[in-house]
Amino acid sequence: MQVSRILHEMWHFRQDQKSVTEYAGELKKLYRDLEFFRPFKPHDPRDLTLLREWFEPLLVQVFLEGLNPEFKLRSQMIQASPDWPTLDETIASILEEETRLANQEAMPQMHGDNRAALTHTQSSM
Repeated sequence: MQVSRILHEMWHFRQDQKSVTEYAGELKKLYRDLEFFRPFKPHDPRDLTLLREWFEPLLVQVFLEGLNPEFKLRSQMIQASPDWPTLDETIASILEEETRLANQEAMPQMHGDNRAALTHTQSSM
């Protein structure tokens, strides 16, 4: 029953008001919970590596699907690449985009303030 609940939660998990870091951390926790309640028992030590290689693109897909719309372009770029990055690489890419978008939002305000100050200084002369 726990496994069904965790899988349901993973497939329907969304970023919403969370930062990318919070969202990624909570998704990774769900994955750890899934591994705990449904552990994989490898017959060969290499099986665990193969399982992770097989499952990781699914985690990347779940992560990308749950992101807010402002990350849609970066998400599409990741999905269009022939070799998908790991979950950690994907998270890093989205964090980079989050920073870029935050800086982009801050820049017009800074420019607007500078122009207003410049206009005020010029009219005082």
